[in-house]
Amino acid sequence: MDTEAKSPIDSELINSNNLVERKLVYASFWERVFSRLIDSILLGIFQFILFTILNTDPNNRVGYGMLLSFLVYFPLMEWKGGTLGKQAIGLITLDIKTKMTPSFGQALRRSLFLIGPIFLISFLAIPIILIFPNNNIVASASFTIIGLAMLCFLVGAPLAVLWTQFRQGWHDKFADIIVVTRKSYFIEEKIQQEQKFTYQCIHCNYEGDVDFIYCPECGKNDAGELSNKSKP
Repeated sequence: MDTEAKSPIDSELINSNNLVERKLVYASFWERVFSRLIDSILLGIFQFILFTILNTDPNNRVGYGMLLSFLVYFPLMEWKGGTLGKQAIGLITLDIKTKMTPSFGQALRRSLFLIGPIFLISFLAIPIILIFPNNNIVASASFTIIGLAMLCFLVGAPLAVLWTQFRQGWHDKFADIIVVTRKSYFIEEKIQQEQKFTYQCIHCNYEGDVDFIYCPECGKNDAGELSNKSKP
């Protein structure tokens, strides 16, 4: 049985000597829920103040708020490594291939995956209204189906974190993004830096980052005379 698919730990050798094992801890479902909750509260407060100052029509505030959130806030913040909610919980967003923060294009694609279908499904209501302007039963049934489809998508996208290999939502997979704990990421970055090897000649104590046969300082080459040690 393949246990790696169920593990929250990503094990990956990160140096050619196979001496350091990198372990990235993927964000849990509830960590991501709480981070999104924090983002929603902060965005709600900000948008309320902004739209009040701009005297925006209350009927348009939801649409403008979604555009502001998914086309500006989320792409920019994820591009920099994570939203304010993720930072508060201690999470960071990474490119699944490079293990570095994602490009802006990836972050935007991730957001568009969530907001795009919502608007697409909403636009389906327009032909229904035009075709059946006076048929309340057909309109109600159609809106119910559209609403259920939208609900399934909005719930299914983040719930995929519970069963996917790298704890990715559908939007994460679409953008090749993973979400891990900041602690595991930065600890491993520190380990990777500290475990770089320095080669030392025991005759003259010359040190170099690259292994050498003849010492560049004293020129000696005795078998077993060269040793390596970890940088402090």
